[in-house]
Amino acid sequence: MRGIALWLLLTATLSAQSRYARLGEIDGNAETQIHPSEAWKPALRNTPLRESSWVRTAGASQAEIELDEGSVLRLAENSVCELADYVRLSTGQRITHISLDHGVAYFSGESNWRDALILSMPAAQVSIRRGSRVRLEAGIDFSQLAVLEGEVRFSAAAIELDVPEGKMLRLDLGRPDKFYLRPEIAPLDSDAWSLTRDKLLVGDASRNRLPGLHYGLRDLDAHGEWIDTAEFGIAWKPKTGEGWAPFREGKWQWYEGIGYTWIATESWGWLPYHYGRWMLQPSQGWIWTPGLRRAFRPGEVYWLRGASVVGWGPLAPGEQWSGAGAPTLYLKANSTFARYTPSLDMREIDPAGFGVPPKDPLVVAKFSDSLPSPRINQDRLEYVRSPDRPGVIRLSASLTPLERLRQQEQQALPPPAVSQAPQPARRAVVERPVVVMAPAPDPIVETYYVAPIYTGIIVMNPPEKKPPKAKQPANTLASAPAHEAEHPHVPREDLDDQSVPRSGDNSRRAR
Repeated sequence: MRGIALWLLLTATLSAQSRYARLGEIDGNAETQIHPSEAWKPALRNTPLRESSWVRTAGASQAEIELDEGSVLRLAENSVCELADYVRLSTGQRITHISLDHGVAYFSGESNWRDALILSMPAAQVSIRRGSRVRLEAGIDFSQLAVLEGEVRFSAAAIELDVPEGKMLRLDLGRPDKFYLRPEIAPLDSDAWSLTRDKLLVGDASRNRLPGLHYGLRDLDAHGEWIDTAEFGIAWKPKTGEGWAPFREGKWQWYEGIGYTWIATESWGWLPYHYGRWMLQPSQGWIWTPGLRRAFRPGEVYWLRGASVVGWGPLAPGEQWSGAGAPTLYLKANSTFARYTPSLDMREIDPAGFGVPPKDPLVVAKFSDSLPSPRINQDRLEYVRSPDRPGVIRLSASLTPLERLRQQEQQALPPPAVSQAPQPARRAVVERPVVVMAPAPDPIVETYYVAPIYTGIIVMNPPEKKPPKAKQPANTLASAPAHEAEHPHVPREDLDDQSVPRSGDNSRRAR
């Protein structure tokens, strides 16, 4: 069984290239779960997020996720989302599916014509094709989309249509055969925060210097400067204090597939630690050279490993080091050390609190090209995604609040006294907070469409009123209204029986 699981994991790794998003700005308290079988941990800025990673925010908190193609997803307070699909195919196409479990999320960005970019809520999904800004809301019994800018494609079991800018669409999970299209967007308190973040990310000066890299750019402009060097060309120099060195402020976190990955505490510590390398020059100090490769790296360093200690330092640009002999930068700067015991299955290496480094590191440790990997997480290999978990697009009718209450009452009843064979316990149960969100009040006037009567393109704007005509013959039917606001005197139930006219056809003739 273990051999089959390892083979499947290896096959998945080879068939698709892993992508890594960046957990950027965090305001308040947030948590991350790198894989659904692992425990929730306090969110750290610059944490790499890969496929199946989860992020959740607490009350009065927000978090921002930067995708590698330049798009941004933001979570408002009491919200949970997952990078359900986040891979690059062998053809170079990127597949991105972000699932909002509950709460409020903002998305800003666009998708290349070859890529697939989908945002999902319970019972609905949104496809992004061109530059757009949207707001998603996932409540207890509703899913809601607001198109702040651009145009997106909305899909559910009852409807599939393009939602234009300035419109808001609400899907009632208790009535999956109906949806509500509102002409205006109701504002939320978190709208101003997301708009401010969008403005800050526009016009990054570093974007022109780093073609092919699309995230973490603004931090370079705010915390350093670009300089010309004779040996490496254009390089970036951070604004740091005396005695600073790279790969010192932060910690290593184990990621299956790429090994120990550096999570820097510097606010700008994303691109300089996962793309390119560092160099120490007598006249310039520490500089970062982007290089030509655009592949994510966990952190290119040399290693020193002993019985209870581990050390590391940056590798020089272009250096091919295999663990034999001293690296170029070993004698130019002090290495960073941390306590390390391989037998304890350490998945996190933190230099904080180590104390004074050894005067002669080679007495207590030897050079190594890498560290041994921890034991395989069996829970990760045996984890099976629940087919009915919230947040994943479900093109089927959801439970109504009454049905949900009856289900909870049935679960609360004691089981019948029937002897049964013991069942194996399910593994990797993922705890998720239950956040109760009151649904938004319905407006006084709203338009709804019954899904089964779709016969063509929905006419969003009704035709202009014309002067009354002479009385028509009895064998001719009047035009069916496309909007209930045109006939305020007609009851709603009467409008339900009207047929939606086809686009460009304002009348129906009797057979």
